[in-house]
Amino acid sequence: MTKLLVPIDASERSQQAVRLATAIAADKTDASLTLLHVLSPLPPGKTVTFIDPEQFTRYQKEDAMEHLQPSFELVENSRVPYTMNYEVGITHEAIGNWAQEHDMIVMGTHGYGRVAGWMLGSIGYPLLHHLPVPIILVPEETESVHAPKRILIAVDGSDHARYAAEAAIQLGKKTGAEFVLFTAVGYSFPHAEELSEDIHEKLVTSGERIIAAYEPLLRASGVTYTTKVAIGDPSLRIKEAAEQEHIDLVALGYHGTSGLTDLLVGSTVYKVIHRTTKPLLIVRS
Repeated sequence: MTKLLVPIDASERSQQAVRLATAIAADKTDASLTLLHVLSPLPPGKTVTFIDPEQFTRYQKEDAMEHLQPSFELVENSRVPYTMNYEVGITHEAIGNWAQEHDMIVMGTHGYGRVAGWMLGSIGYPLLHHLPVPIILVPEETESVHAPKRILIAVDGSDHARYAAEAAIQLGKKTGAEFVLFTAVGYSFPHAEELSEDIHEKLVTSGERIIAAYEPLLRASGVTYTTKVAIGDPSLRIKEAAEQEHIDLVALGYHGTSGLTDLLVGSTVYKVIHRTTKPLLIVRS
């Protein structure tokens, strides 16, 4: 059985994640959902003297049940089997712990352009940096949420891109998806028009070699796919290709070893998170 973990709160982005998770689960007859809401622990200090911790948690849970009702209704209407769980603790740690017993996480993000809101938040960066399982991030601005039928696999010649490709193929085979195997080859010129025809052809050839290394994965899986090579900044070209190819899900690999400085100045994964409104499947190697 495929087990999907869906962390939720009362936001619209969480409801978007629930919509996608239920759509995926409905397409996969062996899937189940675990909804998880993390409750804040009782703050330390004198407050503990006046409030019983168990009573405090009970009040939080009762309040959460009321505000999470829209998410409950989405799941119940989908008729997908699910369980609802409440955990007291630090949010990213609780999600990480629960994820170890699941196959994939599906969760909402602030989405397009809101770098400070997600990347520097207390949940997103620590969770993504220590992913125990693949995660699908669903931007709040995602227009249409359904089981992915067109998946773009962005590759760069690395092993972590291969892991992402494998996870995307496994998911896409169960939802009947077609694939676009994509790579973007960067260059050091500030403007594309500065590239000579000869240099452009060499970059394209380089991209085709990158693509060729991953094609055996798709051929062996028996899925339908096309290939695409672009020239330029990878995060921008991924965003453009996702729109041009009418993509439902973008798959990316993430090495998960770089520090905060690298994350802020150059990570393709983080740039894509904040440039696209498409759901993203991110796989940490």
